[in-house]
Amino acid sequence: MGGGDTCDDLRDYSLSINIECGSQSMINNAEITEALSPCFKNITFLHPVGCKVGDLSPLWTWISKNEWAIAVPSILMGIVTCFYGITYIRMVYFFSGLAATVAGTCFFLFSFLLTTSRYNWVGWLVFSGSIVMGIGVGVIFIKIKKLGLFFLGSIGGFGFGIMLFNAAFYLTNSYFALYMVTLGFSLVNGLLTLYESEPLIIHASALFGVFFLGAGVAMFAGHYQNPFLILELIRYDEISHVDPLFYIYLGASVLVYGIGIFSQYRKLKQMKASRRLGFRRGLHGI
Repeated sequence: MGGGDTCDDLRDYSLSINIECGSQSMINNAEITEALSPCFKNITFLHPVGCKVGDLSPLWTWISKNEWAIAVPSILMGIVTCFYGITYIRMVYFFSGLAATVAGTCFFLFSFLLTTSRYNWVGWLVFSGSIVMGIGVGVIFIKIKKLGLFFLGSIGGFGFGIMLFNAAFYLTNSYFALYMVTLGFSLVNGLLTLYESEPLIIHASALFGVFFLGAGVAMFAGHYQNPFLILELIRYDEISHVDPLFYIYLGASVLVYGIGIFSQYRKLKQMKASRRLGFRRGLHGI
């Protein structure tokens, strides 16, 4: 049976391949059935890929087609937050609200409601709508500082968890480990940031900025796989370890984090010196 061959006077041969939920050991057990006519063949495979819940492939597909729309804002937001977070702290609160809303909205809609969508305009509609909502949430975070602080810390912690998982914990080959590492660091870092101490705010904003800066650069440069894809490729024997070039990102992230901490402490020192000078001038009526 070749492609385009004629089966009878009216029909060509056709083939349907279905992947249904089953164990990995059953991948080679294909069931071949004939439908209403010998012109049509149906092949059914049983494999874990058919059991997916919350498939994010439409989201990754849209991002791969529109990398610049995510990468450019991520890089700009990462630079400002990492190196100037303590100086523009209200803007950082806004960024945390915007990022949390856009990421959460896209994740939910593409994971559970738009799982079969492949149209580019659908992605743009979701992305644009989430930005509008994110602007509103960002303004709320400026007004309610505690919310801004918590999400600033939690997003930075989540990003740190992803880097840590990609560096070592992917070897567990466990989605449970992925959620524990990312959500655990997210919760702990978010709660710590609520103390409002200057060192913790500087740490959280530097971590937040490093995560978005690295993610933005990676969309252009590659070699920074998302952890869900890593686990999936390992489970289906496509890869056995993470891309070695990822460790360049990891090393660069540590370096940029240190530079961001240094830069923000320097800005903080300048701000305090300026306030002291203004206070002294006020005392002397200058």
